[in-house]
Amino acid sequence: MKLDWCLFTGCMIIISDASPINSIDGVIVNATVQIVIADTTIPTTSVPPPCPRDFLGHSTSCYHAAHVMATWPEAAAYCESFGAELATIEDAQEQAYIEQMLNGLPHDKNQAAFWLGGHDILTEGEWQWVISMERMTYTNWSNGQPDNAHTSEHCLELSGQRAFKWNDGACEDHHYFICETGTSHTMPNKQTPFPPSTVQSLPNKETPFPPSTVQPLGVVTNSTDSPTTTSYKNVMFYDVPSLDVPPPCPKDFLGHSNSCYHAARVKATWPEAAAYCDSFDATLAVIEDIQEQLYLAHMLKNLPNNAGTNAFWLGGHDILVEGEWQWAITLEKVQYMNWDSGQPDNHDNNEHCMAMTGSRGYKWEDKKCEDHNYFICETE
Repeated sequence: MKLDWCLFTGCMIIISDASPINSIDGVIVNATVQIVIADTTIPTTSVPPPCPRDFLGHSTSCYHAAHVMATWPEAAAYCESFGAELATIEDAQEQAYIEQMLNGLPHDKNQAAFWLGGHDILTEGEWQWVISMERMTYTNWSNGQPDNAHTSEHCLELSGQRAFKWNDGACEDHHYFICETGTSHTMPNKQTPFPPSTVQSLPNKETPFPPSTVQPLGVVTNSTDSPTTTSYKNVMFYDVPSLDVPPPCPKDFLGHSNSCYHAARVKATWPEAAAYCDSFDATLAVIEDIQEQLYLAHMLKNLPNNAGTNAFWLGGHDILVEGEWQWAITLEKVQYMNWDSGQPDNHDNNEHCMAMTGSRGYKWEDKKCEDHNYFICETE
């Protein structure tokens, strides 16, 4: 289960005329081709197949306007979790299509700002696309932009309040975002979307999230109760008893069946946790059956200092379509489920990421993706 978490994307849904009648989030769609974006339908004339599920197509690209808000680097990680990147706008036709797409959103969303994949993080005033690292040739700046207000605006946003023209924003601001991927479900090969000056190096990998964005737990003990900390650069891991570890697993991972797992002893948001796992050549854990659920519950129960009673991020989300839970690494619907009673409940209409919580008997719950929780990484 390997995924290179590069960067950023946006979301949409294609419904072909091969389908009879469908109901999606309360919207009834008949046999004509339509695009559904954030509970709104708009007609389209030429949707190029094939696009990934929940993406809309234009020319050779597919797009998704996310209904969650995130910082620019978090948005990049979200898009990558869908096999996409933050959108790149290369000409007036692409700009017009995205404007049409956003105009179909509910009013409170189409007036908002949406992150795109541009930045001038490397050199002030030299704007480039993060996925290609090429300078922008087409631009659509709003009047007086970019202005680098407060000398801290280095990420590109498309603003509904500015008639969908571009503005430079502070990368740490929370906005909606647009993801883009190719119709072949792949994007140009790239090792990391983050400029070198903005990342902290890890062995054989780079992660976009600096150590200040995570919250360490504290001193841990191993199964013999002698003090120990197992350090992997910034990220500290629990030492937990091994249960029939099938070799070989990476250092500090425990094995079950064909997978290896690690419970990280830092707290991070869901996209940050995904990026951390990827920096160890792993992904947020996917639970596919009761045997895997029982193994992970047993692993968490053996964590020191009752740490296993906390919430741990898994790789599931319903970011693309509310109530349609899927695994980030495979983009497949969640088949086996272990939700706690009353879950998922999408409390405050803002809970779109999956956690396994010890205090709930290791059952699952939906939580706000921006919450800081521990997490479980999985690799094969």
